[in-house]
Amino acid sequence: MKQIIIFFSVVFLLIQFIRPEKNIGFSETETSFVAFVQPPDSIRLLLTNACYDCHSNNTKYPWYSNISPFSWYISSNIEKGKKRLNFSEWTKYSVEDRNEKSLSISKLVKRRWMPLQEYVAQHQEALLTNKEVAMLVDFFDNESK
Repeated sequence: MKQIIIFFSVVFLLIQFIRPEKNIGFSETETSFVAFVQPPDSIRLLLTNACYDCHSNNTKYPWYSNISPFSWYISSNIEKGKKRLNFSEWTKYSVEDRNEKSLSISKLVKRRWMPLQEYVAQHQEALLTNKEVAMLVDFFDNESK
């Protein structure tokens, strides 16, 4: 039993040296959603709190993101999120794509599929009230037109 504990301890220590690249950049550039659309501050704040960690080029990392294998899981989720939608690169999407993404955001937020519940469990500021959901849905429904 002692050898098993030592083995797993050594493996755990060694994997700490395998770190994914952090997603730290600027979320508000000339290509960003905020610069292009210029939403009201209330919408901007909701997006920052509930969406930008996974859907922009700038993630605010929690303390446990420095521990492998949690860092790998977080990095993977960010990569997947940015592939589907990146608010930092909004103007790089075609008009049709922007309209489609706006409609998709509206539907996902309305159904409470976004933000992900596992994310909200660790980030209480991302928990959207019914009023905030309605604000985002209305805003993105209008954007999709």
